[in-house]
Amino acid sequence: MRIVTALGIITLLCAILFYLSFGLVFLQAIGGVYEGSLLIFVALFLTLPPAIACTIAALILVGPRRCKLAWISLCSYPVIFVLMLMIALFLGA
Repeated sequence: MRIVTALGIITLLCAILFYLSFGLVFLQAIGGVYEGSLLIFVALFLTLPPAIACTIAALILVGPRRCKLAWISLCSYPVIFVLMLMIALFLGA
């Protein structure tokens, strides 16, 4: 059970790192310092594979109901893209 908790924490840390890098790019774009979004995709490609691997390992070890932290952390990745899509549709961009 401790291994599964550790895998869930690793997945959570990957998600936090992704959101922190998104926030950094967002704040730099607001300040006019940085206009590219390459850092977001680099962070996504560096943090998503370990998050998926940890979630799959937790699923194999204990099943889908007992690794909730890994599931929630992994499912938080598409939230930012859904929000950006909703904002783009709302603003008519």
